[in-house]
Amino acid sequence: MVHQMERQRRLADAERPGKDQRMRQLARAVGASEHPSRRALDLLSAAASEAALSGDLARAKTLSEAWQEALNTISEAETYNLDKKQHALTMIDRLNSAMRM
Repeated sequence: MVHQMERQRRLADAERPGKDQRMRQLARAVGASEHPSRRALDLLSAAASEAALSGDLARAKTLSEAWQEALNTISEAETYNLDKKQHALTMIDRLNSAMRM
């Protein structure tokens, strides 16, 4: 129950006026998952694979690097028990930045 309330709070924060449409879509996609951090990794992985298959190797490289950075961030957050809300918002922001490239 607490995790569901936290996800709803994160979604509400991401949907405040002034946030762009892509950010809201990513927040919904990540926040709807039982494990939002892992969902973010899945989204990056899928986008990198799609870019590579279409021949856009520069984008695939950028997304792969973003995936590795996200993995490191998740590991640090879990290891040091960092603030989950801040971590989730940071992941959504990084995912948004990577997907725009």
